[in-house]
Amino acid sequence: MSREKQRILIFFLIIFSIYYALTIGVAWDEEYHIIQGKITLDYLFSLGKIDRYFIYRENYSAIYWTLSYLIIKQFPIQYQFEISHLINLFFSLGAIIGIGKLSGELFNKKIGKIIFIILFFYPIFFGHMAINSKDTILAFSHIWITYLLFKYLKKQNRDEKTNKYIFYLAILAAMATGIQLVFLGALIPTILFILIDIYLLKKIITKKFSNKKFLFDIIKCFTIFYILLIIFWIDAHQNILISPFNILMGTISDYPTGYPFNLINGSYYMANEVPKYYLLLSIFFKSPEYILICYFLFLIFFLKSKNFFKEKFILFGYKISLIIAILIFLILFYFLFLTLYMMDLDCFYGHYHTSV
Repeated sequence: MSREKQRILIFFLIIFSIYYALTIGVAWDEEYHIIQGKITLDYLFSLGKIDRYFIYRENYSAIYWTLSYLIIKQFPIQYQFEISHLINLFFSLGAIIGIGKLSGELFNKKIGKIIFIILFFYPIFFGHMAINSKDTILAFSHIWITYLLFKYLKKQNRDEKTNKYIFYLAILAAMATGIQLVFLGALIPTILFILIDIYLLKKIITKKFSNKKFLFDIIKCFTIFYILLIIFWIDAHQNILISPFNILMGTISDYPTGYPFNLINGSYYMANEVPKYYLLLSIFFKSPEYILICYFLFLIFFLKSKNFFKEKFILFGYKISLIIAILIFLILFYFLFLTLYMMDLDCFYGHYHTSV
């Protein structure tokens, strides 16, 4: 397909996305995030004089929701949800572009374009592009952080490039951590992969890679990350060194919060009764048939034609191991989290019924 035809296709895809964003309606938790952004913005602009508490406020550094609300304020209030949808859509499209660029970085540009189209029409993602101001932002941040880390490894010796990478990485990490405090944990496989490449295998890093500069860049990135996180984490302002740690530990050890029901293929489950195979069921029922068939076909082709992939893609086995490690880690983390989550809920409900 020529570039002109690709641009026309992308143009109509964006128009379709905008139409969907403006007509889909309001999700059940959208107003909560808008209020969260308003509270944080009022607090910051009033230098702490306007300090209104809102449920679970302490669990978030509302960077994304605050900046989103700042944009929403520029328009009539009756259009606040539509504007919020367009902002979410912008970042969701950015996530799709990011996965295309990351796939191109790992494999080649043709693969990147195919992944771009598949993700755009993937119902699990497309259905959340406008109305979800949490998961799509986490996906956006995760994808671009991984992409920028690979670019950093390859171009660390270019100061003008690495300074931008460090700045962007810090912003993305702070924005995602503000939404989900344990976000950085999802990057563990990628971080381990990068450390192994830097200190042991040295297959991706530039030949002029400097370990000393790497450590300095980590400190610089963490400093920017922490400052941004604290600015918008208004419940941590009392003690910017101790409060974040205490809130994080309280979030992990406290009773589960949020909506108590989950929906799987038309059936509702209490949060402590969700089957352990929920993740597989969710992917199965929410994925189009052609995606499920592609999973199966890829497994067959991969096992029978390993040499083909190795010849077509540089360091194919090395890079695919990263993808497999991420998938395995996330699945194991999910099952561990679900087990602990259900145990906490059982204790909570048991305590509640006993006291009643």
